[in-house]
Amino acid sequence: MLRTFIFFVLLLLSSCARSVLLVQPTTGQVTECSASAVGPIIGTARVTASIHSCVEEHKRLGFIEADKLTPEQKAKFNIPQ
Repeated sequence: MLRTFIFFVLLLLSSCARSVLLVQPTTGQVTECSASAVGPIIGTARVTASIHSCVEEHKRLGFIEADKLTPEQKAKFNIPQ
């Protein structure tokens, strides 16, 4: 029973982190939207919302997600394949 309790406490205290790399193809500027939070459910929702907001704001400024660049663009901007 103590193991189960410890498992749930650790699960509640777990954290999540995520990041998205973006590139402005005209200027070559690279930026990263990242967020982290504690908690498996609420934390994940907060991270997702925060990242989405950041990415959308940068897209309005002409940035493109690095994983959507062509291999040639990745080489030009020194983005790992």
